[in-house]
Amino acid sequence: MIDMKKLSSKLLYREKISDELNEIIVSLKFFYITDDEF
Repeated sequence: MIDMKKLSSKLLYREKISDELNEIIVSLKFFYITDDEF
């Protein structure tokens, strides 16, 4: 029997991490874009 609570918390944790990674990537892209313009 799979523990659904553990599974869902793992998935949520993974989603949270990917969200943070996306934010970092977006801010890096923004930084590089603005850096290129100057």
